Amino acid sequence: MATTNGDAKQVHCPPLDSGSSVHSRPLRVAIIGAGIGGLSAACGLRREGHHIDVYERSSFATELGAGVHLTPNGNGILRRWGIFAEEFGGTMLNRRIEFHGNGQLIKNIDLTGSNLRWQHPWQLVHRVALHDHLKKVATDQDGLGRPAVLHTSSEVIHIDPEKGIITLPDGTVAESDVIIGADGVHSRSRDFVQESMPEIISTGKGAFRFLIPREVAEEDPEIKALVQFRDTSYMWFDNDKRVVLYPCNSNKTLNFVCIHPESQSHTTASDEWNKTGSVDQLLKVFKDFDPILLRLFKKMNPKELKVWQLLDMDKPQSWVNDKLALLGDAAHPFTPCKYPVCSS
Repeated sequence: MATTNGDAKQVHCPPLDSGSSVHSRPLRVAIIGAGIGGLSAACGLRREGHHIDVYERSSFATELGAGVHLTPNGNGILRRWGIFAEEFGGTMLNRRIEFHGNGQLIKNIDLTGSNLRWQHPWQLVHRVALHDHLKKVATDQDGLGRPAVLHTSSEVIHIDPEKGIITLPDGTVAESDVIIGADGVHSRSRDFVQESMPEIISTGKGAFRFLIPREVAEEDPEIKALVQFRDTSYMWFDNDKRVVLYPCNSNKTLNFVCIHPESQSHTTASDEWNKTGSVDQLLKVFKDFDPILLRLFKKMNPKELKVWQLLDMDKPQSWVNDKLALLGDAAHPFTPCKYPVCSS
């Protein structure tokens, strides 16, 4: 187990500090999973004066890159924590353009006026940059409250919700007042909420995801004309398929999500998010779409193309069992609607 406080067989929380500025008795909170949801929980709970330990099974050696939406509601919370997306490439969403799959224009909507209704901006960011800033706010020595302790390479294999105890593969145990299961769509925490949790099921859809540098895309004059607008989300629709393109990284990077019937890319429920896809298969699936868009697809780095199955789950009877509560995809898998977002 890798931890910022060293290795140990028994994790002891420090004595509770009755002088906390917010709570006379801070809670000891164990968060399982250091993704966007888990780190966000750590940021918020730290500010409330609680003692946080975050357990992440990976080593963070290969974080996946993709674009995400920061909707005004979630963005307001981030800004309250001192996270301003424009400082790390956050791009405004000021326009939405929709096409039929063949390239025929459906609508071109200027959003600058309607955006004025929101107190906070709607921004498009690179997931890795957002993740890095959440991790910093959660664990940095500076800031309100006691820094969260991040334990990497620390998979939680057992939870005792009644006693608030988690167990790691090497036998390490840790006791907490609250356990938050934020370990994603393939959550192990979910199994400890109730005896018979709903099974993860397929939506019947798969998703290709990839990034292309804008400067590479714009080497082709027709592609440059297609994606000429900055701060813009583009969408192509055709029956049971759609392509969503939007910028991040200060408009320097184009992010793609290509939704399609899962049978056409042979995805399975057990696929991880880092499964490499086939460019030839992508082009085959979307062969009837705008030829200029297909030329744009070919600008990608084939090694960076990912594909996975989109999953869902029936609503469980509860997301809580004694001291254990589920959060995010562990409780209710998100499927892409019009916008793949990170702040719902």
